[in-house]
Amino acid sequence: MTCLSDTRSSETEGFTPLNVKGLQQMEASSAFQSVQETRTPAPDAFRDLYEHPHGASDTDRFVPLHNLDPSVNETAAKPAAEGAESADGAVAETEALTDLTVETPADVSSDTLAENSMPDLEAFRKQAWDTGFAEGREEGFEKGREEGYREARSVGERAADYLHGVIEAVAADRDQMLRRYEADMVELAIRIAKKVIYGQVAATPEVVRHAVAETLNLLVDPEHVILYVSPDDYEFIELIKDDFFEQIRSLKTVRITADPGIMRGGCRVERQGGEIVADIDARLEAVEMAVRNASRQAG
Repeated sequence: MTCLSDTRSSETEGFTPLNVKGLQQMEASSAFQSVQETRTPAPDAFRDLYEHPHGASDTDRFVPLHNLDPSVNETAAKPAAEGAESADGAVAETEALTDLTVETPADVSSDTLAENSMPDLEAFRKQAWDTGFAEGREEGFEKGREEGYREARSVGERAADYLHGVIEAVAADRDQMLRRYEADMVELAIRIAKKVIYGQVAATPEVVRHAVAETLNLLVDPEHVILYVSPDDYEFIELIKDDFFEQIRSLKTVRITADPGIMRGGCRVERQGGEIVADIDARLEAVEMAVRNASRQAG
């Protein structure tokens, strides 16, 4: 820009002014026409410069370069020169960094260096996963075992406390419970015994034979007796009387009589001066009375 202002007078020297006729001849030439045809249209951004309807006023706003003050040209050229120097320095630094190279052994290829320098990520990841899984599993197992042990211990303690309370309650009420249910238990035991005995008597005819033998043994040297038995046992006694009564040597006469009032399996023996009853019901009543007396004494 400085050169343009300084060489203004020299640029005009050596040029021949063109007259009107010369311009007309130049425009009519074929070279000028070809230049006009191949001319590239101006960009849209600059189209207003030559198509603006007020072109005369726009040109008044532009100042020719040769009319600028030389000091202005020097001020504008100074930052440009400094910028060029900075750009040259940056380019030099970039080229210096580009020239730097890493020295590597000549016998080692680039692929080998890449394989040796990069870690085996897959193996490392698998090892880390296995280690974490093993540690997590062990930690989870220990934690689960501890929690299960505490839970089981808590449940056991609660169950033990409950049972201990039940035992204490039962022990405290034991005497009262025994007194309350003792009579019922005795009655139940007697009923069960009667059913068992009656069933055994009905199924075994030999019961009456044992009853008669025990009754006669209570007499001292019996000679004349009357034997009362149940109608259900009468035939059985008639069948065994000969062999049975021969075993009692003091006995001289025996009269057998069926008595409906005597239960099967029982008997009643009369002799001169008294009688002995060996009835099943009578025996059970005697046993029941003894049990009740013992129960009352214990209570």
